[in-house]
Amino acid sequence: MTAPIEKFIQIQTNTAHEMYETLKEVCINADVLIMAAAVSDWTPLQ
Repeated sequence: MTAPIEKFIQIQTNTAHEMYETLKEVCINADVLIMAAAVSDWTPLQ
C-alpha cells in the first residue's frame, strides 16, 4: 500500500519500539503527525 499523495509518507514498522525510534527520527521537524497503529507486541511483566 502506498500513500495516495506524494507529500505524505508511509512508514511501516514491526514492533512498538521500532515505531517509537522511527518517529523520533522522522518527525522531529513535523508540524502534523497522523498515524494509526495496532500495537500488539507487548508482553506482561509477570
